[in-house]
This record gives sequence, C-alpha cells and structure tokens, in this order.
Amino acid sequence: MKILFLLKEHPRNLNLLDEFKKKNGNLNVDLVLMKGEDLLPSPPDNISINLKRLWKIHFTKRYEFESKYFDINKKVLKSMANNFLEALDYKDKNFLNFLGRNKYDICFISGIEIIPESLLKILPEYTINFHLGFIPYYKGSITTFWPFYFLEPHMLGTTYHIIDKKVDNGEILHTSFPSLSKGDSLHESSCKAIIKGHLEINNIYMHCKKRILNNIQVDKDYSLANKGKNFKKVDWKPEMLTFIYDTHQDDIVKNFYDKKKMLKMKYFIINETLEKEKKTFDE
Repeated sequence: MKILFLLKEHPRNLNLLDEFKKKNGNLNVDLVLMKGEDLLPSPPDNISINLKRLWKIHFTKRYEFESKYFDINKKVLKSMANNFLEALDYKDKNFLNFLGRNKYDICFISGIEIIPESLLKILPEYTINFHLGFIPYYKGSITTFWPFYFLEPHMLGTTYHIIDKKVDNGEILHTSFPSLSKGDSLHESSCKAIIKGHLEINNIYMHCKKRILNNIQVDKDYSLANKGKNFKKVDWKPEMLTFIYDTHQDDIVKNFYDKKKMLKMKYFIINETLEKEKKTFDE
C-alpha cells in the first residue's frame, strides 16, 4: 500500500500521522503539510470590549489545551515521512507536481480546506477525511463548537469518511465519541474527541486495505446530503462566545451531566451500523 497524509500544519492534525506510525512504523508514507491559520488570531476591530475579552479567552484556551494534548511538531513529523512537502494551497505548483509524480492507494486528510473536484480526480478513491464532527448531524466547519452552542455535548464526536464531491457526504466508515467528565471545558472536550478518534486510525487503515485488496467499491450514499446541517465559517459569530463563557461559564458538560440523561447514539463502526445505548460521561 502506498499512503499519503495530507494535513494542515496544526499539531491537532499532525497527531494523526503520529498515531498511525506508532502501529505502522515500518510503512513508508508521504506527507504534505498545508499552511494553517494563526492559532491565536486577533479579534476584529469592530466588536465590543467584552467580546474582545471573550475572544481572547476562547482562543487562548484552545491554544493551551491543544498544546497540552498534542505535543508534536513539523520537524518530528517530517522524519516520519518517506517524502515530505510543504504547500501554501491546492494551486501550489510544487504540490501538483508532487501528486503527479506519485500514485497512492490510500490518502488520509485532516484539517484542510474543501478539496476541489479537479483534485479529487488525482487523489485515490480511498481518500479518507478525519472530520472533527459527528456526521451527518454536524458537517462543515467549526463542528466541535456547535454541539456546545446547541447544548448537546453528547453529540461531540469525530468521523472517518471517504471524500466525495459534496462536503462531508462520502461513505461513513467510523464515528467515535469521547468519554467526558464534569469538569471538561469546550476545548478540553474537543481535544479528547480528537485523541479518541486518532487512536482508531489503524483500524480504518486495515479495513480500507482489505477492501482495496478485495476490489470493494466505495458506497455512494448521496442521501447524506439531505441529513444534518452543513455549517459554514460565516455561521460562527463572536457574539456566540457570550453564551459559552458568560451564560454557561464554559461548564456546558457539567450542566448537561447534572441532568443525568441516558443518551442514545448511532455508531457507525467500520461499515456496519450499530444502535446502542451508551452513557457518554464518566461517573
């Protein structure tokens, strides 16, 4: 199997390859890192003083928790790759030449922008996205934020799915949910969800390898396009931080936990759909 990892350069994405190599250290993989946005962005000038305060709290917490959970950097990651490239975007000539020179059986992606259809034609059929959200309920952007904003922390999850021309609508391979504790904040919960999902990447690889060797085609289930919501970046507003930090003091997990709800979830586990009851939060 020839494998490509196509990742945005933030540590939360780099960790995916790190986990893969822990169990597949003898496999050669190629790595392309895409330029990422600032993890500590400055607030817009046209928002209130209070929103600027909450903005700083929100992104500082994200930076601190991700630094705690994802202790990996580009230099270390580069040493894990057989071939390595850094690219600004999909139009980068070096990136296009890189793909042109190499043919892959499997490609894992995480954190990158929506892949244009022209690029999908170059990438392998088994191009698998690690999506930070529970598909089909939370598709699109900023999908670890929305379960908290809608007071549904039990819906915080991650999804491995095969990339399709429609956003977050390709075949679902596996959905994962973290175990959360009362004191978990929005960003710590998000980190736990990512870690839990990353730990399962070897199962996804072995499953896809078996399917490729047995010529099993990707399931084109276009009904997913009509399920859930596809969130866009413009849906997120700084004013929403008031609800998280002023109204709920970033204690949404605790507040939900105290209701002692028994949760019903659908699990998509390696191409099989199971329904089971699961108490998500640790006693």
